[in-house]
Amino acid sequence: MPARRFSDGRLIIDFIELSCLLFDFCCVSRALGLPFINAYLDSVGTNFYHGINFATVASTIRLPNRIMPNDGGFSPFYLDLQYSQFEQFKSRSHMTRELGGLLASLMPKGEYFPKALYTSDIGQNDLAEGFFENLTIQQINASVPDIVNKFLANVKKIYRLGARSFWIHNTGPIGCLPYVLTAFSSAEKGSAGFELPLVTCCGYGGQYNFNAGVLCGGTITVHGANIFVGSCDRPSVRVVWDGVHYTEAAIKYIFDQISTRSFSDPRVPLEQARQKSSN
Repeated sequence: MPARRFSDGRLIIDFIELSCLLFDFCCVSRALGLPFINAYLDSVGTNFYHGINFATVASTIRLPNRIMPNDGGFSPFYLDLQYSQFEQFKSRSHMTRELGGLLASLMPKGEYFPKALYTSDIGQNDLAEGFFENLTIQQINASVPDIVNKFLANVKKIYRLGARSFWIHNTGPIGCLPYVLTAFSSAEKGSAGFELPLVTCCGYGGQYNFNAGVLCGGTITVHGANIFVGSCDRPSVRVVWDGVHYTEAAIKYIFDQISTRSFSDPRVPLEQARQKSSN
């Protein structure tokens, strides 16, 4: 089971059945019997031969107005910076392989880069930032073209570095997540066989079992007693893990729809994407 993920288990990148580079932007290859991919920021002696993950929690496409650890801040590793990290990695991995030795074996081969599938899952936090800065829906809608254009500019830069196959995720249903629901109006819901689809599994308090002041894994004091904020009994039938991210069960459900092309536009099945990326 992979570690350091904001979920009770695997994410979509862990389910994808091929080697690829995924940007938040990273490389996924578990279904081939290979190790889970490692993070670029965990770079000392790390094996990147099968791929690399540039994603960080709370990343945005645009430079955020507030940066962690400020209250309500977002990751400093926004998309432009992730692209710069990839550009440097591609160059330095080539130099490392030319030097030979142990470190060379930890780097991807040069021919892997044009054959990789470059996958992106980012943009939700750009919208969330607008909500929590009290922008109107009209103002948030007006920001979307700039967000999309900045995303597109990075895709073009990655293409110019040799990438040819892209798998781009749309933003999720942000209005159905407890961290938004506790601050704004309620949402329509559909269960798809899950229980309590709008309620946090690993959280504490309120209608949606979510409190922004104490997140999953934290401790809260109630009437003089310390309460550990832990998991619900059956995360396998729940949708929301920590109020912001999804459970492995929900992620697996989404991946199954992706892999059978139900959620894709155009409707290219995963097997065909693998064939194209390997040509």
